[in-house]
Amino acid sequence: MTQIERIFRIHRFLQQGRPVSLKKITEALEVSSATFNRDLQKMRDYFGAPILYDKKSNGYIYDPDQERFELPGFWLNQRELYALLLIHNLLGDLDFGILSPILEPLGQRIKDVLSLCGQSAQSLNKTIQIQPLYQRPVCTQIFAGVAQALLNQRPLKITYHSRSRDEITQRIIDPQRLVFYRSNWYLLAWCREGEGLKTFALDRIQQPSELDQEMLVIDDKQLDDYCLEGFGLWRGFDVETAVLEFFGPSLQYVADEIWHPQQKGKWEDERYILSLPFSNPDELIHEILRYGAQVRVIEPIWLKDLVIQRHTEALAVYGVGVSS
Repeated sequence: MTQIERIFRIHRFLQQGRPVSLKKITEALEVSSATFNRDLQKMRDYFGAPILYDKKSNGYIYDPDQERFELPGFWLNQRELYALLLIHNLLGDLDFGILSPILEPLGQRIKDVLSLCGQSAQSLNKTIQIQPLYQRPVCTQIFAGVAQALLNQRPLKITYHSRSRDEITQRIIDPQRLVFYRSNWYLLAWCREGEGLKTFALDRIQQPSELDQEMLVIDDKQLDDYCLEGFGLWRGFDVETAVLEFFGPSLQYVADEIWHPQQKGKWEDERYILSLPFSNPDELIHEILRYGAQVRVIEPIWLKDLVIQRHTEALAVYGVGVSS
């Protein structure tokens, strides 16, 4: 029996609400009193267990004057604890530490439980690493202010600096969801000025101020439709279907990639045909250009023309003309 298993059984004994004798516990666990005392100390030091000693019964009990005590994480096995620790580390790495102060107590408790299993959380951190790219840092106070309003279901007054239009506006929005998408944080919210759902990059939000008003809550299905209908984060409800033809070395990569949950792919000879829904073409064009001369837009024609235009503009930067 491992120490973590013994601690779990001791915990069950002490939950009975009356003193349990040292003899009863050690016999049930088949351990010496010294081993039991070490387990007891672990419970006190690692988990803050409020264990009292009752001289009369030579037994132990949880302090009845404190709130009911529960051991954290013991419903998880060792493999599940590793998975939880990995998620904890990923969240801390991906957001430049925005969530780290909130998650750190949880992470420490997980590490404590793993140590009882004779394992090291440090070995996991060395073995699995994540290198986030293209992240735009978000001020911790901005993230906290937006998240708090979202949890409180209260509207926000914000100053927003639009990157595409390079303009600063004042807005009142009803926050609906926080989304971590392609290494960056976004807020999906109802914009009262525009009277519609909008996506706001958190790194462009300034001076968020929670308002003491009722918030407009959008139906989950409407939010799901907004988030899933078109390609990429900047979506809408006017959806078209793009058909792309891939060839060359990129074939196997594209065939294994998920561009959109509703995409459809098929092989035709030595080509791969990918169909997927989209609304705003900007992000889709960016992905198409990533594959250079190994992809061709089949439909729609206007999307094909936009991609040709981007390639032409790129050649012009190098002083290379395109003959018609």
